[in-house]
Order: sequence, then C-alpha cells, then structure tokens
Amino acid sequence: MSAGLYEEARDLQYRANEVTETYSKAAIGNLPGIKLLIEEIFQIPVGYCSPTGPFHGVYHTSDTATELIETYRKNILVNV
Repeated sequence: MSAGLYEEARDLQYRANEVTETYSKAAIGNLPGIKLLIEEIFQIPVGYCSPTGPFHGVYHTSDTATELIETYRKNILVNV
C-alpha cells in the first residue's frame, strides 16, 4: 500500500480473506483451523482445543481439513 501498489495489495488482501473465511466456518472453527494448518503444513504438533472450551465438539473431517489445507496452499503458499 505505502509503495502505491494498490492492485497487488488488494490481491493479497483477497487471498488472506479467503483463508480467513474458510477457517471461520462453523465446521472448521478458527482456532481448531489454525491448529490444523500448523500441524499439517508446518508439522508442528500443537494438540487439540480444550474439550470444555468454545470449540468443544469441533473435529475436522477429511473434507473440512482438505478444504482448509487446499485454500491455504492456494492463497498463502503460492511460491513454495
């Protein structure tokens, strides 16, 4: 933005928004989704959310995990 590259900045924001919208879905949950990405993309074990916390009962199916991982790879890991 500060360099005046408005179209590039807008594209980056849209890509980040798509990832955020994906892990904000009720079936994924934002914190469980972030934990899933950390474990699956970066192979860092982070464990699960508290079974008594706000994400109690949010478990990823292979479909929700695949959707989130593919969205992240498409939008964030574009040069890897």
